[in-house]
Amino acid sequence: MAGRLLAGVDRAHRPHAASGRWCPPSLDLGIALDNSRLDQTYNTPALATMFLLDQQLRWLNGRGGWPGRANAAVDPRRSVYGWAESSAYATPFVAEAAQRSPVVATIDLDAATVDAGY
Repeated sequence: MAGRLLAGVDRAHRPHAASGRWCPPSLDLGIALDNSRLDQTYNTPALATMFLLDQQLRWLNGRGGWPGRANAAVDPRRSVYGWAESSAYATPFVAEAAQRSPVVATIDLDAATVDAGY
């Protein structure tokens, strides 16, 4: 177990340049490890940010979580696609219904009929 721990500590301190990928300091495990040994944090989130995150998660979970919010988007999406399919100047951007997003409706407007302003 100790050997695996030491190997993990060694990996955390390896330079990211060796992998060829950039890593922001706030996600650098070597910095996090060094700071934790000093009882410090590199990037402490603001209290207001944590409060707002808590409020958003409570709101989301109180309405069925991700599945509940996704299901709430289905009916309006169906209404928009129904309107576009029956319209003379609008069509669904994705023609195949099975390929469309379950929560987002995107439509095309006929440029000859609708002035988009550009």
